[in-house]
Amino acid sequence: MKYANISIESGYAKSKERKNAIRVVNIGDYIQIIAIDNLYKKMGISKRDIVYIEYYDLFDYDGDDVILPFSFIYFNPYFGGGRALRFSRKIHPVFLSIHCINGSFTDDELGYIQSHEPIGCRDIMTQKLLINNGIDAYIHGCMTATFDKRVDSSYAKNIYIVDIDEEFKKFLPEEIKKDGITVSHQIYGNIDELLRRYNVCTIKEYVEQRLEMYKRSARLIITSRLHCALPCLAMGIPVIFECKNYLSRFSCLEKLIPIYTEEKWRDVDWNTLPVNCEYIKDKMIQYSIQRIRDQMINTTIREDIDRFWETDVVYYENSYIANIDKSILNKWKKNDYFEYGIWGVTQIADEVCQHIDNNYPHAKLKMVIDDYREIEYKNIKSVKSTEIKNNPQVFIIATGNSSSIAASIMFQDLYGEEKEKHYCSVFDGKYSNNLE
Repeated sequence: MKYANISIESGYAKSKERKNAIRVVNIGDYIQIIAIDNLYKKMGISKRDIVYIEYYDLFDYDGDDVILPFSFIYFNPYFGGGRALRFSRKIHPVFLSIHCINGSFTDDELGYIQSHEPIGCRDIMTQKLLINNGIDAYIHGCMTATFDKRVDSSYAKNIYIVDIDEEFKKFLPEEIKKDGITVSHQIYGNIDELLRRYNVCTIKEYVEQRLEMYKRSARLIITSRLHCALPCLAMGIPVIFECKNYLSRFSCLEKLIPIYTEEKWRDVDWNTLPVNCEYIKDKMIQYSIQRIRDQMINTTIREDIDRFWETDVVYYENSYIANIDKSILNKWKKNDYFEYGIWGVTQIADEVCQHIDNNYPHAKLKMVIDDYREIEYKNIKSVKSTEIKNNPQVFIIATGNSSSIAASIMFQDLYGEEKEKHYCSVFDGKYSNNLE
């Protein structure tokens, strides 16, 4: 069992060959991935021991079994293509801090999410969406709020303006307009040229450089980007956050700093101070590590148990079907016509009928017997067992516990020693000697 983190180096176009790729890079996506790397570092797990899996490959991954702490937008890249939003069986996710776009999950997808409860959510909207679907969910906040606080701010002289609204720029004080350094968290262009310019091998390394720049030199961040504001707040940098409209995904930010929507742009406190996030940051880290370690322990124990009982035998005989075949083949050949009835509509009855359809093409289901219910099964209305004696040509197959006992008694009374010519039980002769 290994640890894993996601990667998006190939891009959302799933380009296996990234050379000279022209595309958009959202720095915030990589910051979320780096936050999990930082968590592993606190756990004493080396980067060399982490398996990185491209987001698009999470669904088909077939490497070593891995524990995957997931703190990212939870979306289906195959939406519309009939592909379920569920990861490979080799991936054992720990949903620490997810954001859902909407609630358009299938029952199968909801079942998958539910199997990994509790689900940590980045925001209130995601939590409510999951709770409304019967899933145990809690608000964890975004893992980008867990970056280490800087210990030295003596070089923090710069004001960084990151992707603010054009209209908001009118409200900036003259000093900030003059001295502020404008950067963006969204890059469009040739990715390889970007990497060469900054002397890095991956986009994530480039983003790590950006975070280090903020940590070392920022005295103030003014931004509309959630994944710029949260890591900078965690690092002890004063942040002013503006947005034209309040969005639900900002709910994990408003507990820390004011959110200046358009009607509040005139009221911005330009002398904002660093926020102490250490209490909630420590709680988030502590609980995340506990969940990851618990998952590792539980999954490893489960694998040990599974490995003990594992066998190389490929084919296992289905005892229910074997008993039926033994009785049928004593009377008919594979292509003979015969009529049969089911006594007891159970899950086993489905298996029996499917087997007969597949292996005895001319057999026909004629009776469905149920003494306790009036039901319809395979378009045949059920009748009471008293009808059996009126249909001696129908071979009866008892598919339940009680029906097997009742059938053994009835056919003993009707046919004595020749009862096995008229019925069989999926449980073979289990009840034949226990009639009293």
